[in-house]
Amino acid sequence: MIVFNNLLLEVSNKSHCLFEEWKYLLLQEKCSLCTRLIHPLINKMDFETYSPPANYLVNNRRIVSDVLCQFCLPVLADCQAVLNSHQYFYQADSNPVICDLKVASGAFFIEPIDSLIYRLKYSEDVLLGKDLACLMYRAWQLLKAEIAKGGRCEEVCLVPVPLHKKRLNERGFNQAEVLAQQLSSILSIKVESKLLCRIRNTASQQKLSKVERARNVVAAFKVVNDEAFVGKKVILVDDVCTSAATLTECAKAMKAGGAEAIHALTVAFVP
Repeated sequence: MIVFNNLLLEVSNKSHCLFEEWKYLLLQEKCSLCTRLIHPLINKMDFETYSPPANYLVNNRRIVSDVLCQFCLPVLADCQAVLNSHQYFYQADSNPVICDLKVASGAFFIEPIDSLIYRLKYSEDVLLGKDLACLMYRAWQLLKAEIAKGGRCEEVCLVPVPLHKKRLNERGFNQAEVLAQQLSSILSIKVESKLLCRIRNTASQQKLSKVERARNVVAAFKVVNDEAFVGKKVILVDDVCTSAATLTECAKAMKAGGAEAIHALTVAFVP
């Protein structure tokens, strides 16, 4: 029986290797940074042409990249996570209340992080979401202590910054939701993507000043009902934080929906 089981195991391993061989030969997936062909079978590799996929150990789980190679992994490993604080006013019972929004980012918005985010958003390279979520995990480590204040982290939900319906139809996906879903699989935290919506199709924030950014997104977000976030601790998820105008407007809307506490996670921060 033991010999039979060992034989089955050997056949299974060889079948898996054969499958991986054909899969990578057919797909010919290239690393998004160095353009080497990604191939997991290291012992059969020409390192000028091929590279093994990036391999992350995140939250005690082994995560294998689909689009980045092991040679380029140190570029992400060298990124410095950063925690910032942004204040905003919320009108509660006719009285303005100053709220504090903690925003943790996995890296500064510099090469190659900015290129990877651009590929995710505009080249539909959604497979990069897994790698960028792994980068955000270090930002989560910075934010975790803040979230734990006054209650357990299990009470938290992830909320991707929503796109307007028109923009979503044009792009076909919401990059913030791609990141939130990948983070959810790492952190085992539920994603709530239907409770907050964007009610105005605002102009792109990219070339606006800090003041213009704030004006551009005023009252751009709304919760689905007045009790959508009652008792919830929320982590907003987005790709980039520059002035935090979008994040703070989302926070105001969710405060109106009863959110207990609101923080944010982004891939990158623009200093």
